[in-house]
Amino acid sequence: MTAFFVVLGCFILLIFLLWLELKQFRVTYYSLESSKIDKKFRIAFLSDVHGKTFEGRLLTKVKALQPDVILIGGDMITKKHPEQLIPMADFVIQLKEIAPVYYGFGNHETTIEEILGVEEEAYGRAFEDYKNCLEEGGITFLRNETQSIGHGVKVSGLELPSEYYQKFEVKPLGEEEMRKYLNPKETEEYHILMAHHPVFGETYQKLLPDLILSGHTHGGLVRFPFIGSIISTELTWFPKYDGGSYTLIEGNKRIPFLVSKGLGYHSYPIRVLDRAEILLLELSCQDEKNLVK
Repeated sequence: MTAFFVVLGCFILLIFLLWLELKQFRVTYYSLESSKIDKKFRIAFLSDVHGKTFEGRLLTKVKALQPDVILIGGDMITKKHPEQLIPMADFVIQLKEIAPVYYGFGNHETTIEEILGVEEEAYGRAFEDYKNCLEEGGITFLRNETQSIGHGVKVSGLELPSEYYQKFEVKPLGEEEMRKYLNPKETEEYHILMAHHPVFGETYQKLLPDLILSGHTHGGLVRFPFIGSIISTELTWFPKYDGGSYTLIEGNKRIPFLVSKGLGYHSYPIRVLDRAEILLLELSCQDEKNLVK
């Protein structure tokens, strides 16, 4: 009988910890230095929110971080939940009151526009209203576009068609195909590339950005110490870029590659050792340190 209550207690504790993991988020800080930047600059990066605002705590935390710019890496909404459109439009516009907002699409926004909004006319109109509301509220969409955001920094948003997000397989993306969607001009500015799906990191690096920001993986949902996650959002085994900081090397250039674990969830409401996160990037003007020694 004692063993039964021990097992029951452990089970209840596990359920509580899993519930707690879904209710919490953290701020992950990164410091980046470049001679291209003319002053210290703070960027908050939000990805994969999926309609989850943590009962107002997410907005409060972003405001407390005092970012100069807010970047959205896609999937603010969930494709099969049209009821999220109005509250998330309100949320993003409130972000604009904190700092300028630049919004790149993820696979959920793209799938709504390409497929679901076509199949369901009312949903298509609602999504158009969502986009129009944000544009009228001063939000800048980066859909295969590049925008200078000041202080020697520019941001590009790469948007891929929904066919690059199929389950059980990864459709190859070559450099030539990628440049059909986004082929930014080379300038002296510090170039941040937002590209939602991290699996194509080695292709993204061909654009020679100074920093790549991705999301999509939700950190793999279940992470193991020293291993990371074992399955991707496409249900393939052992994703190479599942969340955290990586370095890509193109020629003699080292490119920081940051993959957010995201903030929300959709199909599987679970996170194990996989705390949701905001990324706070502190960019500063220093000697260039991204060349291979």
